[in-house]
Amino acid sequence: MNIAYHRIRRTAAILTGLVLFFAGALKLMDPVGAGLVVADYLSFFHLGSLSSLSKAIGVGMAFLETAVGAALILGVWKKAVALVTTALIAFFTVITLILAIFNPPMDCGCFGEAIHLTNAQTFLKNLGLCALAALAFLPFRELGGNRTRKLITFPIVLVLIALFTIHQLFSLPLIDFTSFRPGTELSAGWTEDLENTDVMPPAQFIYEKDGQRQTFSLENLPDSTWTFVDAIAPEIPVNEENDGFVSLPFRDAGGNSRDSLAVTGKVFAVSVTRPAKLKAGTWQKIASSLSAASDNGFTPLLLAAATPSSLEETIKPMSLQNGAEAILLMNAYSADYRTLISLNRSNGGATWFDDGQLICKWPAGKLPSAQALRKAASDNPFEHMISYDTRGRIASQAWLIAVFAVMILI
Repeated sequence: MNIAYHRIRRTAAILTGLVLFFAGALKLMDPVGAGLVVADYLSFFHLGSLSSLSKAIGVGMAFLETAVGAALILGVWKKAVALVTTALIAFFTVITLILAIFNPPMDCGCFGEAIHLTNAQTFLKNLGLCALAALAFLPFRELGGNRTRKLITFPIVLVLIALFTIHQLFSLPLIDFTSFRPGTELSAGWTEDLENTDVMPPAQFIYEKDGQRQTFSLENLPDSTWTFVDAIAPEIPVNEENDGFVSLPFRDAGGNSRDSLAVTGKVFAVSVTRPAKLKAGTWQKIASSLSAASDNGFTPLLLAAATPSSLEETIKPMSLQNGAEAILLMNAYSADYRTLISLNRSNGGATWFDDGQLICKWPAGKLPSAQALRKAASDNPFEHMISYDTRGRIASQAWLIAVFAVMILI
């Protein structure tokens, strides 16, 4: 009976560890998304002053979850890990209880973009974890002995988790769970039919001055003493014509919708979520990529979370070479920050569309060369998409297999 009881407790600890491990790993796969979730939490709890730390907090918490999950699975330092796990689950449960009560329009982000839960479902999930943790850890004095041989395994697993985290900080998610994943079809054109109706609300632009933020319309932008913060795209009404498709709204300098540019032929779209943070060298590379894309038959688009005028103010003082400024401004359009960060989890990343279907993406630090774009232009888009998507899935599966092989075999 005593052996059966300890096996039940050990099973509960492993199950708790698996939940924490996969919840953390899915967030580590998408550090930018983890930061966005933390930013939403900070905003809800009126801690917006810490928003600059949101990505660091998100990645740190995800790493802690993954490491604690691995420690539970391995059965090392049982008392210390039990205390940390209990504290984590208790913290998450209190937070999600508050969210369940007030029900703000936000996602818990418990499993990154892979699984979306309502606030109530998140709270119930944490109650389930509380029950598992109680079964696994109570009473604390009867946790059993540590698996000492696994003390060698745990540091190896930590190194694998750390290497995975570092890789993902400089790369796009290996598996894309956002709305803009490979194979996604864009809806466009039909939104332009709304331009001359009162159904489509105008785009809004947020500016800041002396610590105060205000929202302006395109026709009523403030003077240069105000600093551009963000662009908010209008919410597109639900329409039967766009069922099963994803909208990528962006506008020209006149405020006209130009969504249809992204759904015809080969399109190379560079998205810039924080234009003011990019240095001259990065803008020069973006201009070179846009030029190379045009030379190889792609329609080049620069989608920025900024008005064309504020983008010009950002780029002009940099004195870019080889006509880069003209290339950038000629292909520049305004889009919403949240849309762009979903499209490409990189500030200056690129996306290839083929007749409106998303084929693949490149992170900001690895924009394609002219040779790569020439090859892409001659490739079969469908085969390229399958290859791109498969590489990411194989890489993530290989990492998981390596981690669990180390856990089991060493």
